[in-house]
Amino acid sequence: MRGKGYYFLAMLLIAGSWVGNIWYDQANRLERTVFLEHYIEVIPEAGDYFDLYYLEDKRLERKLIDIYIEGYPGLQVSPYPNYAEYRKQSLGKMIVSFDSADSGQEPPEIKEPAVIRQVTALYSDGSSEKVHIGEIHLVPRDHVNRDHDPIQWTSGAGSSDHSGYDRLAVRRPVNLTGLSSVYMSMVEEGDLLVHADIVKRTPGVSHRSEAPSEAEIKLSGVPILDLPLPVRLNQGDSVKVAYKFNLSSPAKRMQVYQLRLRLEYAEGDRAPWQSVHHFAYYPSPTEREITEYVRERRGAL
Repeated sequence: MRGKGYYFLAMLLIAGSWVGNIWYDQANRLERTVFLEHYIEVIPEAGDYFDLYYLEDKRLERKLIDIYIEGYPGLQVSPYPNYAEYRKQSLGKMIVSFDSADSGQEPPEIKEPAVIRQVTALYSDGSSEKVHIGEIHLVPRDHVNRDHDPIQWTSGAGSSDHSGYDRLAVRRPVNLTGLSSVYMSMVEEGDLLVHADIVKRTPGVSHRSEAPSEAEIKLSGVPILDLPLPVRLNQGDSVKVAYKFNLSSPAKRMQVYQLRLRLEYAEGDRAPWQSVHHFAYYPSPTEREITEYVRERRGAL
């Protein structure tokens, strides 16, 4: 009898372990496609774009194949379903561009600011649904660039630590009068560090950088909110705008940020002018972070 009791107990332990493994496996899987939360500011004109990231379980039979944004039929969408691979999931993205699509359909002309919070997801089984993606701010440029712009971009780069810079050369005397972004609050709260470094012209020295160095990407100068505007810029001066994302929580680090900072210039009696700087943060989660994110999203579905 004692032998049968041990056998029965062993079978219970095996069954319990088997059930536990099934529960653990299911707890780390997604039953549907999940879009990350996006905070995007984009200029709706040729050359600009934004990325929408999503997570899918590898076992899903219904796969995301495309998206459609209602009211903006001319946008070009390029799918990248296997942008990053994990043990149980794949991280994909949709690149949405304002360039003319191959179909020849022109992108919509957008003259007033607008916000997109939902897109229509199209799946491999022919079904579709509206999904929340965060917020995409379409902000038209206030002042279209003219020929012979007073400020010229000369170099720029980004780094894997979510930092980067742009360097500009001043071609004619101008005043730097202001700056703006939909997400300026991120700068004010410290989630995004932005510095401006203005270097006065040195005779015989060029500000054009042939190859960005590690030192060039690092923050230098003063926090951009501390600039004593207006700032006079003379011909030959150089302006470096550097940024680094400093996201304070794991939840924020699993979100997508694509910002456009506008620097505003005045040049005598000429029309105002803007330079636009792109700041981007794309999550690069570890396997453990993906597992935690999946469990969190399963609870919210």
